[in-house]
Amino acid sequence: MLLEHRLAPEFGEGVEILDLVRVGADGSPHWTRIWPTAEENPRHARLELWMANYGYQIVSRPASWFDSCEGEGG
Repeated sequence: MLLEHRLAPEFGEGVEILDLVRVGADGSPHWTRIWPTAEENPRHARLELWMANYGYQIVSRPASWFDSCEGEGG
């Protein structure tokens, strides 16, 4: 699994999205939108809670922060 955080100009200027990317058995990627989701989405309340607790900690970090973890622990 991979979290993909990116600008999404198709949704408006400065809009960012967070997607979960899973690799299928055949090796193909499958994206699931984590945030933002429409309020009508049955998963919206649960994802809103997840974003409040964890998601914003992830998306508020610059990409270079994750590079600093590379190679640690071995």
